[in-house]
Amino acid sequence: MTGSDSSKRKISADEDADQGVKKRVVGDPSNDVEVLLGKSRVTDDEFKVILARATADQRLRFIQRQIGHYLSNENLSRDNFYHQKFQEGSSKEGVEHVMDLKYILSAKRMLDIKATADDVKSALESHPITGISIEEISGIVYVKKSDGLPRYEGRKLFEKKRKFGETNDTYHAAGPIIFISNIPSSVQEWQQVKDALQESKQIRVRFISPISDSGHCFAWVCKSPEALGIVKELSPVIDGNTLSVSLVDTDEKYKEFIATLKPSILSSRNKDLQRVHSEIMSSPLDINGLILRNFGCLRPLLNGLLESSDNGTKIPLKSQAGILLQFVLDFHPRKAEKLCVSQRSICGFEVAMGTFKEGSKKKCFLVVTRDNSSGHEYKEDFSISKCLECLRLKAHTIPKTDKREFIKSLSVSSP
Repeated sequence: MTGSDSSKRKISADEDADQGVKKRVVGDPSNDVEVLLGKSRVTDDEFKVILARATADQRLRFIQRQIGHYLSNENLSRDNFYHQKFQEGSSKEGVEHVMDLKYILSAKRMLDIKATADDVKSALESHPITGISIEEISGIVYVKKSDGLPRYEGRKLFEKKRKFGETNDTYHAAGPIIFISNIPSSVQEWQQVKDALQESKQIRVRFISPISDSGHCFAWVCKSPEALGIVKELSPVIDGNTLSVSLVDTDEKYKEFIATLKPSILSSRNKDLQRVHSEIMSSPLDINGLILRNFGCLRPLLNGLLESSDNGTKIPLKSQAGILLQFVLDFHPRKAEKLCVSQRSICGFEVAMGTFKEGSKKKCFLVVTRDNSSGHEYKEDFSISKCLECLRLKAHTIPKTDKREFIKSLSVSSP
């Protein structure tokens, strides 16, 4: 697909239309239904394009796609209605994991595309979905999920955004947090445990919690370059009993540790985390050979690239801009969906002119992928803000450098 072609098609932002957020679209409503079918999500506006322009086969493929979504384990684990209807169908017919097809056909998009039972049969015959089949029982057409139903978990609730120090790989950023168990019942005072931990004089314990009735406690160890490695090798002994020492590595254990902290200790740890994070954010970065002054330079560099690039500008993977965009995209919360990594390969990026629903226009980046079988190219936009939001929590993993040859702008030319 050429740059001019891509400017004529519509591309959605990351959010769904029904979430009431701004949508970013690129160019004109497109007749390239093939591209829309390759997207991880199809917005309401894009669905209208499919309704208006899909060929007979593309229509069946869209129907197959919707069935795959409705009956996916991810959706069924959240969809109580379908769970109930599967149970009703199985109970009525004495056949496991069947549901009356009418409940699929009554979904809004299936109604809009005027899907029938024959359409569903044809769609699944032409484009099978593993584990899903159509069966007629007692004159009623059922859909069967032969691999069974996932456990119903309910709707996802919005989770509180975690801060630096609250994620699995940053628990120990201000010093190792350890869980000590197998403490003999004869040991009642935490001081004995603290002394045993510090006996080798290789570490210093900043805080230790009271010993629980089940014989365990938590400790917070002073931060040092060697502390994590030393803690992993600790085998403290009390009264001939070797204590079990392990790093806190689960959300459950971390929350339990936090609950043991006195307000003054919690405040002290938070201040240490802020200091460590500030040092990380202000340190020079080496991103695959690109030297950046600090984390804060990422957004200005990418915004500057958008401002200086024309609509349709292609960005090779090996260019400075391509290297940085590929690095940032790795942290997108829906990277796997955006890239369809099991079926496609990333082949570059592109600058396109996006239009918000209210009419304002703004440039955005597209990631260009190529189907490994057909060679067909797909283009989908992605949110730099979402990437950087996730990357912020992982900033400590970016290699640091002492080099000072900082880049001030990004080239789109291959070396």
